[in-house]
Amino acid sequence: MRIVPEQNTFISPIDKYGRIPNQQIGIFAKSGYSKGLISEGLVDWYHKHGFLIFIISDPKMENEYAYQMFEPEEPYHLAHLRLVSSLVGAWKLPGKQNVKIYHPFTNDLPTNRLLPNFNVFTVPLKSLGRNEWSMLSEVHGENETVTLLLKASEEISDEEGLYSFAHYVQNSIKGKGSAKKKKPDWKNFGLESGVATMKELTKVSSALRPFKRHYFLAKQNCKYNLDWKNILTDQKNYHVFVSNFIGRKEEKVTDFLVLYLLESILKNKQYLKHPILVVIPEISYLCPYRPYGHKEFLANSIKRNLKTMRSEGRGMSSLSDSQVFGDVDEDLRGSFTAQLFGELGDIKDVENLCKALGYGKTIKEQLSQAEIPRTYLIRGVEEGSVEDGGYLFFYPKAMHCEPHYNFEEMYRKHNRENPKEYPMKSFKMMSEDMKKMFKEEENRIKEKVKRKQKQEEDEEKRKKAEKETKKLGTDDVQKEKVKNTEEKNKELLWKLCHEMRNDESIDLRERSYRKIGIKFGVDKKTAQSYIEKWDKELKKEEGKDFEEGFIEDEDN
Repeated sequence: MRIVPEQNTFISPIDKYGRIPNQQIGIFAKSGYSKGLISEGLVDWYHKHGFLIFIISDPKMENEYAYQMFEPEEPYHLAHLRLVSSLVGAWKLPGKQNVKIYHPFTNDLPTNRLLPNFNVFTVPLKSLGRNEWSMLSEVHGENETVTLLLKASEEISDEEGLYSFAHYVQNSIKGKGSAKKKKPDWKNFGLESGVATMKELTKVSSALRPFKRHYFLAKQNCKYNLDWKNILTDQKNYHVFVSNFIGRKEEKVTDFLVLYLLESILKNKQYLKHPILVVIPEISYLCPYRPYGHKEFLANSIKRNLKTMRSEGRGMSSLSDSQVFGDVDEDLRGSFTAQLFGELGDIKDVENLCKALGYGKTIKEQLSQAEIPRTYLIRGVEEGSVEDGGYLFFYPKAMHCEPHYNFEEMYRKHNRENPKEYPMKSFKMMSEDMKKMFKEEENRIKEKVKRKQKQEEDEEKRKKAEKETKKLGTDDVQKEKVKNTEEKNKELLWKLCHEMRNDESIDLRERSYRKIGIKFGVDKKTAQSYIEKWDKELKKEEGKDFEEGFIEDEDN
């Protein structure tokens, strides 16, 4: 970040060539020290100079950056803009930004009232990579569980969703000969429960369970999936991702969303026509000092991507902030190429910062109590340094989220004044559509499981009958029993071959006469004749039913 001093100690991120270079910026200041306003003011500059703006986190669940779609109303904010507009021109007059708000689908989305114009979206299972599955399962990338999940997400069809995905993983595990037959647990995707050797399956089901409620992991051809090509070519709008209807209770789900968004921006960078600024407010929530559990995987992804993304795509920058310097992962702090320090609320945090960066008494005093309120010390710039004293930053031209604001109330107010620009939206139809899609897949899997259970039961009966046949004696009565048993066995075998031939859930190539013959221990021609014989039996039964019905009508 090359910061050039302007009039009255105001600064901007513009270099001497009139451009904004790609940087990773970290802002540290206590609560109430205008940290959010400074961040929004910097985002203003980036957007004005052609950057595509992504806000991928909303840790306070207040839709903070969504307020940029409104003009400011607070007297202190308007007074600041009047001062700034006299210095840098009319673009800092009160205004607003074009904002698109995105929220993942959840069953907790209100459907009994109109809501602001959210873009409610789903995420295709097939788009998830090793890093996403590592975080959800909380095991490292080369682990067998992650390999299973990754293979399943790559190989399921475009029509298959969460239930099919879970059963694909189960079948992969059972294919290794690790499982005994158990009853399906339909509270857990219909997976077989209580299998002692299915350790991987337990991890998989635990990772997927939250998404039965927050059902935004969907099939590849779901019409609500994010359109990355459209998003990454839209520089006009701020792209603000929120998750307030999911809430803090499902922290792992909301953290997963952040990781997915960051990974997806980089995976789809071929669509970019503009440089990107990725904004991550309150970074310590996502990358805490010494992270553990799922936070470890999230922090590793953020650290790795922030370190390498500067030269990717058309150029990528990041802007993060935190109230406490010491609460942020140490490696991540080291990846910031520019750091801004306002007053810090904790003297221990001041001492830790000064010790880590080698600052003396003068800087310590400035960080404890700034000589001029709302000024920041700057580190990692070509012109100016912390020793030069504090600088002031421009506030955003658009509205800032104040503590007493409520986003939905603010949006409704603007809707009443300008319904065309701020339309309200019902999500009842979408919610019903998603629930229907989810239920249809559940029912499809249930039918498949029932058919499989029936086949297994029939096979067990056949084997049992074979054993009984071998036990029969050689006298006439026993011979008759043997004959009857063989007849029944043949009919059962005809039926099984016929059912396999006509089971559309099995791949057509696996239903050839040769494959059926191999399965039931006969040759290709015999399998074909069995199928034809059972087909005739079925037609006989249909004829009998018709005759009986006809005779009954005649009697009446």
